[in-house]
Amino acid sequence: MLTPSKSINLQNAGVGGATPSVVPTFNNDQFNDQVLVGTVNNDPIRTPSTADPVSTVTGNNYHDETDFVIRGRNGLNTVFTRTYNSAPSSTKVDRGLGYGWVHSYMG
Repeated sequence: MLTPSKSINLQNAGVGGATPSVVPTFNNDQFNDQVLVGTVNNDPIRTPSTADPVSTVTGNNYHDETDFVIRGRNGLNTVFTRTYNSAPSSTKVDRGLGYGWVHSYMG
């Protein structure tokens, strides 16, 4: 979904030649084919995708979600991240969070 980065005042737009007080700009970076949509085994995944992120090439839905971060000493943080991948090879096995889901504490 595109969202403007600035608010728009359209109170008198189009009336008597008035124009909006702020011209909207859109951040369309997620539609760039160079956008990093995830990492698997520390390898970056770059593919044309939409904002969901669904690959427009394969139809694969890939999503990371960090649930919590506990700050530790000397930068040693505890982080719990879930990842969903709808690719057929990822959805055949339930690994504790449901088919297609993996997490950062899998052995």
